[in-house]
Amino acid sequence: MKIQTSGDQEKIHISISGSINQTGAEELKKHLNGLNLEHTTEVVIDFAKISYIGSAGVGKFLLLYKNLVIEDARIRMINVPSDIYSLLMDMKLDEIFSIEKGK
Repeated sequence: MKIQTSGDQEKIHISISGSINQTGAEELKKHLNGLNLEHTTEVVIDFAKISYIGSAGVGKFLLLYKNLVIEDARIRMINVPSDIYSLLMDMKLDEIFSIEKGK
């Protein structure tokens, strides 16, 4: 798995490539915990190159949400593959995240 972060402190863009399995989720957690979210209003997560996400990976995004809600910020998931989109919708995560299906 590969994680790239860009943007400024106000709007952070995260691109993830590969599989967010148990090992990937721990790597993701370390990366997310290293972000300075103090003045962040939005985190955009690009799912275009994610091939799989397990429950541990979803849990790490929920932890990020918990930290961002304190700052009154939001998470936007973009380019979400159909199978992952269906999973996130079945879990009703569209109620807390903005989720945009990929092509």
